[in-house]
Formats: sequence, structure tokens, C-alpha cells
Amino acid sequence: MEMIAMNLLLRLPAALLLCALLGIGVLPALPGHAAPPLRKVEVFDIDLGKVVARLDNNEDIQQEARRWVKAITGPAVRPMIDPKHGIIIKVPVQPEVQVSNEWMKDSVVDVFLPVSPATLDTPLLLLFTKDNKPLMFTFKYDLRPFLKQYGLERYFNKPKPAGFRPAGR
Repeated sequence: MEMIAMNLLLRLPAALLLCALLGIGVLPALPGHAAPPLRKVEVFDIDLGKVVARLDNNEDIQQEARRWVKAITGPAVRPMIDPKHGIIIKVPVQPEVQVSNEWMKDSVVDVFLPVSPATLDTPLLLLFTKDNKPLMFTFKYDLRPFLKQYGLERYFNKPKPAGFRPAGR
């Protein structure tokens, strides 16, 4: 029995080295090590054509994104291909969220929320699956408290700089 234990101990450093070379993380699974940090939430301003804010992706935002997904009411019949104004909020969900309803059965890794004053009452969600498949849905949810909590409503009626031209137009 001692020989088996000794043999395993001698092989452990080689196994850890192999995992490191292959890019397989083993340390977060060991006690006393923190999980990898969550990817940032990004806020993209459609008018400016750029990311205007990055938020820490905390547990509150993760739960909020999961509530949006649970509030799906059906596939989008008016897909938003080229929104004119507002913001798009990208929330990486970690760990991925399993969705099983009448419209999809898959794992979601990114939730995109395009929102403007005109779409607050009829919002859409763009979900990306673990296979990078985009799916767009309608959902019923009051987004105003979330937008207010994170100061995102300020992007809706902001003054445009002198000589402003919308991005890509």
C-alpha cells in the first residue's frame, strides 16, 4: 500500500505539469484557491459605436441576467438587426445558464440586452449558446430598476457633442 501511495505522489508533479502545458486549469478546483474572475459586463453605445462602460460582473448582475432569461415569452418576430439608438449590454454568464423551454434547450454563455427608451416596454434578448449560436427572444421584465441601479439610463438622453454623426451612418 505504501508503494502505491509513493508512486502516486511521484506522478503528481508530472500530471500537474501536463495539465499546465495543455491549458487545463487545476488550481481553482483545489481548496484554498479562488475561482477565475468573472468577465466584465460591457455597455456599448449604439450612437457612438463604442463600448462606453465596463462594469464588474458581480453576483447581482448574474442573477439579474438569469431572471431575464427566465422571463422569455417567445422567439422575436421583429429581429433587431440595426438598432438606431440606445445601448447594448453584454453580460457574460458564468457559469453558463441551462435553458430548457419550448423554444430552446441549450446552455447560454452570453446575454445581450439591446435597450433604448423606445424598447423599454418591449425588450429583446440576444442569447449566445456555448456553440456560439445566436438566438433572439422577447421577454417580459421591468428593466428600469436595473438600469437605474447601475446608472445606465444616463446613456439614453445624453446631449450629443457638437458635430456629432451617429456611428456607421
